Amino acid sequence: MKFPNIAPNVNFNIRCIDKIQNKNNISFCGVRFLSKDVFEKSPIKTVTIKDVKGNNVDAVIQEEFYKDDTGFFGTNSKMLSLNVDGKKLGHTIMYDSKNGDELYVKELYTEENFRRHYKGAGTELLKCLVEESKRRGHKGKISLNASNFPPPFVFYYKNNFQVASEFPQYAAAIDYAARNNVSVSKLLPDGMSALAMWLDEKGAEAFLAGERLYEQRNSVTIAKTNINNKEFEANCTEGQDGDFYFQIINKNANRRQQIWFAAGKIVENQNKEKIMQLFPMNDNFYTVKKIQEFAKESIEIFSKKLCIDKVEIIEEDF
Repeated sequence: MKFPNIAPNVNFNIRCIDKIQNKNNISFCGVRFLSKDVFEKSPIKTVTIKDVKGNNVDAVIQEEFYKDDTGFFGTNSKMLSLNVDGKKLGHTIMYDSKNGDELYVKELYTEENFRRHYKGAGTELLKCLVEESKRRGHKGKISLNASNFPPPFVFYYKNNFQVASEFPQYAAAIDYAARNNVSVSKLLPDGMSALAMWLDEKGAEAFLAGERLYEQRNSVTIAKTNINNKEFEANCTEGQDGDFYFQIINKNANRRQQIWFAAGKIVENQNKEKIMQLFPMNDNFYTVKKIQEFAKESIEIFSKKLCIDKVEIIEEDF
């Protein structure tokens, strides 16, 4: 719908105990100790990240020893790490998913201490995941359960990951946070720290090409108002599936800025009338009178801009 314009070198450390002679008098050594580096394979590739001053920094991505035969997360486990000057900046652990259709990512992590000094480590590891997914025949598709603090939902969303369609209010909040550079934690329900997300084939190709698909969807601020010395904003954003999200944001709140939300779609009835249907996702719309009035006014403004004949608020959940 159209909105109106309003890897370091590996050093082997092997200590030998008794020499063992075989029948051909060839000597072997028994291994008593293997250093950690023994389990690190040769570098996969060298990448460039940035330090906090914007300078280019060479980093090495390499595979590390990792084995998980439980089948709990999937099969064919693999671990990659990103290293700068011999120090690990981050790592990721992956599997072939249980259904065999995509790459499942158990972990994608960057060390907090190094995040203060470098940028881009997570993106480079994500590129490796997409490439690994394609190498395994999954066409770049990835699934994961984003769970961390602070939650990394915006990072994945900016890199073309999607949110399940049954949680449109979360997608709306994450989209708003991505576009407006605000903390997504302020827009989501208290205590929520995990969310299933996935990258499809289209999103993977766009990611490798440096394209952000969410930026291709429309988003518009419909109206602003001041209620009890607090600024509120009515915002509407095109959804991942072509529908749209309508939300009221409290710009001054420290927690739960998104105080009202509705999923919406435009349909046509038998009389060829364009009808905007809104499905509220919480009951704040009914408990705060001034917010209710502002929401209705904003919906009316928006519907007129789109030349909508009728607006229906579907209250079936309440």
